[in-house]
Amino acid sequence: MKLVLAIVSFTLLHLHAASQVIPDQIRRENYTLRVKQLDEFIDRFNFNPQTPVIQYIRSKYPDQKLSRSILIRSLFNIYDKTWSNEKIDTFIDQIDNPSTPHFLKFNDDRWFAEVECVFLYKGEEVEVTLVLQNTVFEDYSSKWMIIGAKADFLPRRWSIKPLP
Repeated sequence: MKLVLAIVSFTLLHLHAASQVIPDQIRRENYTLRVKQLDEFIDRFNFNPQTPVIQYIRSKYPDQKLSRSILIRSLFNIYDKTWSNEKIDTFIDQIDNPSTPHFLKFNDDRWFAEVECVFLYKGEEVEVTLVLQNTVFEDYSSKWMIIGAKADFLPRRWSIKPLP
């Protein structure tokens, strides 16, 4: 009887320990595959073979077919239902067209970002959308500058201007 209890206890402990490993592996892989910096985004978009995620996928899944189109598709937020697959496909076809491919450059003054923020205004939290533009200097350094803001409480003159 003691032997049976010992075997059952060992099995349960082993299963519990093994079940702990799987979530850790999943978390680690999710972290590895997630874009964490603008450089990573650009490298994936441009299909730079030195990108850590490409190296990771090729070493961990050598039979997995990898292409620029696949990596660009992975950059879209799949939880945002405002994107249709048709629009994404059209965008990727234009970007990854072999005769006229388009690539991103980190130091490009045509970068824009739309940022949703929460500010404290007159004691209340309010949502504000800021539009930022990347400004590049002669020494190739750059900084993001606010070029527009939109909020219900802002006068029209502060509204976001159409992007060039």
